[in-house]
Amino acid sequence: MTRCENPALLKERSAIDRRTALLAACLLVRSVSLCGGQESSVFVVRERTPEPVFTLPDVNGRPVSSKNFAGKVAVVSFGATWCASCVSELRSLANLQTRFVDDVVVYFVALDGRGEKDVKPFIEKAGVRLPTLLDPHMSVAREHRVRSIPETVIVNRQGTIVARAVGPRVWDGKEAQDLVQTLIKR
Repeated sequence: MTRCENPALLKERSAIDRRTALLAACLLVRSVSLCGGQESSVFVVRERTPEPVFTLPDVNGRPVSSKNFAGKVAVVSFGATWCASCVSELRSLANLQTRFVDDVVVYFVALDGRGEKDVKPFIEKAGVRLPTLLDPHMSVAREHRVRSIPETVIVNRQGTIVARAVGPRVWDGKEAQDLVQTLIKR
């Protein structure tokens, strides 16, 4: 009897294959449900959490501190260049920044594992005009309790995370602009 024909090993391999298939199915269902985020009746989930202070490099290697957000509304979107739904919202995030240039800062935090090697060429080629920070080890994403991408946190002028959007959104649409306008007035 060869090793592959051993009934105990075959049974164990079958159990592993079933668990792997179940895990893959769960991840697929979760990712599909997150992609429908814009269709949700809730644009963002309200919360009230102090924002962790962080410093990350931008695509040119310059450090950017979250302390720079002080006194402004911050929209911080976590994603990756290989994530189609993350990339799809970059232009609307840039448009949001343009609309509220004096009162809002918008950042894309790229979680790509190879950091600048992948992100900088992508951003340049795509013509994205949005400040981009690098978090290849996802340390800041973990501090912000990011569990999926795209995921965006909105920070008020006082440095408190007041809302979170899980899944893609249209950031230059009426709902986002109304939310930001409300936060600017506070």
